[in-house]
Amino acid sequence: MASLPYRELDVARDEIRLLCLKPGNWDEAISFELFHLPLTTPTSGSPATRLPISALQEGFPDGHVVKETLSGRYIFGPDRPGSAPCSWNHPDPDFDRALYDLAEDDPLLDHGSKLRYEALSYTWASDLKNIKAYAVGSTGEGATFAVEVEIGGNLACALRHLRFQDKERVLWVDALCINQDNNVEKSVQVKRMGRIYSFASRVVVWLGPEDGDNAHAISVAQDLGDEVEVTVDGSLLPAPGASQSDWWDPLLPLRFDERTWSAFLSLFQRNWFSRVWVVQETLLANRHTIVHCGRLTIQWVTLQKAMAVLAAKRNSPSDLKSTLQYQGFGILSPARRTLLRLLSFARHRQCKEPHDKLYGILSLLSRPMTVLISPDYTLPPYQAFMEASRAHLSITHRLEFLTFCWVQQRSQDGPSWVPNWAAPPMNRLFFFRVLATRQASGLSAADVSFPALNTMEVKGVRCCCVDSVYSIAAGSPKDVFRTIRSWEPIDLQTGTYIGGGPMLDAFLEVVFQGCFRERWPGADYWPSLLELRENYVAVLAKDDDSNETILRCLGNGVANDAVYFTTKEGYVGVSQLGIRSGDIVCTLLGCDLPMIFRPSKNGDEFYVIGFCFVHGLMDGESFLGPLPAPWTFKLLSRGTAPVYINRQTGMESSQDPRLPPLTPEWRILRRERKQDDSEFFQDFRNDQTGVTSKSDPRLTREALARCCSRLETFRLI
Repeated sequence: MASLPYRELDVARDEIRLLCLKPGNWDEAISFELFHLPLTTPTSGSPATRLPISALQEGFPDGHVVKETLSGRYIFGPDRPGSAPCSWNHPDPDFDRALYDLAEDDPLLDHGSKLRYEALSYTWASDLKNIKAYAVGSTGEGATFAVEVEIGGNLACALRHLRFQDKERVLWVDALCINQDNNVEKSVQVKRMGRIYSFASRVVVWLGPEDGDNAHAISVAQDLGDEVEVTVDGSLLPAPGASQSDWWDPLLPLRFDERTWSAFLSLFQRNWFSRVWVVQETLLANRHTIVHCGRLTIQWVTLQKAMAVLAAKRNSPSDLKSTLQYQGFGILSPARRTLLRLLSFARHRQCKEPHDKLYGILSLLSRPMTVLISPDYTLPPYQAFMEASRAHLSITHRLEFLTFCWVQQRSQDGPSWVPNWAAPPMNRLFFFRVLATRQASGLSAADVSFPALNTMEVKGVRCCCVDSVYSIAAGSPKDVFRTIRSWEPIDLQTGTYIGGGPMLDAFLEVVFQGCFRERWPGADYWPSLLELRENYVAVLAKDDDSNETILRCLGNGVANDAVYFTTKEGYVGVSQLGIRSGDIVCTLLGCDLPMIFRPSKNGDEFYVIGFCFVHGLMDGESFLGPLPAPWTFKLLSRGTAPVYINRQTGMESSQDPRLPPLTPEWRILRRERKQDDSEFFQDFRNDQTGVTSKSDPRLTREALARCCSRLETFRLI
């Protein structure tokens, strides 16, 4: 069987290959032509007149909000979902519709551009047999070729379903439009992937041939998607004119029969949903993306809405919820598409090359980030991941990438401080929820140097040394609770914790990783520390492991795969498998979570073991000391610095009472979140120098040296 005699792409002209699928009947052989065109930016019709949401929100009556839906339209409604109907219309009927509505357009209309194509999103892996197809094209200088080639069974099935009987169809298909045997070309084309999918008239998703009860699943998904709206910030709302007024509400059950639940599970367990490249292929696509399952079709945005509701409903079967939990990439707003979040989604997905865990999401990153990451399939994977880590550090001045390192997943060839994104995912405890509520080093910047290629030096505080490591909490909530009971310290009810407060409170803080309503009042789904304390005392009194309140709180997986440990200094914490006695717990400048390091044999260098949750080290205590009475923390909105509340006076302050006031030349700047911002972000401007900093000038190495003499350098290898 011949291989395709690819003509080299003209990089100077920004060329891509396109596939012209020839018409044919179902049983006829597949025939296509490859040709080149420059990847030029398509021209739009009339200029956009729509106002940003912030401008529309100004002057709104109290209790009303405007949000953007997954389809790009603005939806108007109450700030408490469900308390009043939503509408596509502005509350002021005289408000110019052109200032908020999305103009209707047809993605398949020809606006005069030569670059008209649809981009195919599919999976290479398949149980279907490869088949023969016929390809024609140009080899350059007027020469042509006509060869018989072998193409993958799933791709062949897609092309049979998608080709027209009476006219040609122009597609971009990665397996055929990129020379897969040319790593240099692959590296260049991967960099263009974002534009290829963004410039397509639409993306066509191919799930595979119809099977089983797919028709029923897609039919119900259509009904479900028509009844709800999902916004880019993840809110679920009833669609304007919805006839099923409660389908959007996560707390109210969907009354589906067993057949429907099984049909959904079968549909969403198809290979396409586990493929890494679909993350950017669908996020970069326009709102006209269509999904094909055999001859069945549904709009992608409609299927997204159905998936979001099914994942949120409390009565959805656990196996379905587990299948859908990593599909949330579809509703990540652009400002939330950070490198680390996208890599976390990619880690749960399948790809052919380990590099693709990174390159498969590259086009979703910010422009400054992509400039620093160059696709190169000739590099060992760990070097590609190292390049991404250093790019993240360069842009953010933060060390959050370290929290994705784990000793049991370390690349054999690379340093321990580089995350191995090619490794299968591990349970990361309540990572993003914890990360969204903790600042172990405040708004500080990383203090880093690279004395050698595989060596990184970081500055921080050596806090404590691991003493005893206990068994892992795994299994059902009852199994997990039994393991937690085995962790109980002898003085659980009578002891005082080294960081202050009762030992019981410290133990519960660690088990539930600080996810309490006292800290984040808006998190209605989190328990309160008071509630858990009362129930745990009842457990201790009766020696009963069947407390329903605690089992319910453990049911969300908060303690799954947690490993409890104590330290020689008296701290308690949780981490994951792989820690051992003698490891040290450190807090680092520019890192929101404490890290566990293991000294090398000579003691001068350290291996990264992973992150941990240690009560008494999560809120800057190792740098600034404990929060003085009567102050306490609260988070009033996601992704902002905590509010400090004086419990005696009720006074609220955005400034940490442990820090001195900013010097006169510095002031705080307020702005909207940007894509590369850390979970907590705040800008500081020096009016004398004109410099704007993402870190607090009171938390530099020099400033901390005056109040924290324990800063030291850790050489990581």
